[in-house]
Amino acid sequence: MFLKKIKLNTGFTLVEISTYITIFGILAVGLVSFGLSISFLNKKIYVAQEVQTNAQIALNLISQKISSASSTITPLPNLASTSLILGMNIDQDLIITASSGIITLTSGTSSPVNITSQKVSVTNLIFSNLSASSTRASSTKDSVKIEMTVEYRDAYSKEYEYSESFQTAVGIK
Repeated sequence: MFLKKIKLNTGFTLVEISTYITIFGILAVGLVSFGLSISFLNKKIYVAQEVQTNAQIALNLISQKISSASSTITPLPNLASTSLILGMNIDQDLIITASSGIITLTSGTSSPVNITSQKVSVTNLIFSNLSASSTRASSTKDSVKIEMTVEYRDAYSKEYEYSESFQTAVGIK
């Protein structure tokens, strides 16, 4: 009888294995790199949104307080100041200022209320009274210009530094 020799070729050659490992390595490095890029961009977007959200909330609240005030005590007409003191229709004046990079709102003897979060720092907060000093009559209402720069606080990473300047003007109604 004839015995046939059957050669089974079930293994991989060294060249095939090294090719597969190289292709897998290239794909793994690409996926990890892509994931890190997405994470980095996500953090940058978060930082920008944090700055813009804090600025928008602060400007809206300050604008609302100016609109409902009866007068501007500080700054005087045609002058600028780092704090804003509003004469309110109630007995207590309202003080808005930046302390340690955080905008605070104080009414009378109550403790200050933070308007911005600890994640951002407000610099260059300037209030300008746009009313003309020589024509200040009882019918003339004050207008206040608000300027500020908001920066993201991240002492550990220079990659996530973000800063934006904002300004608006509001009149007393």
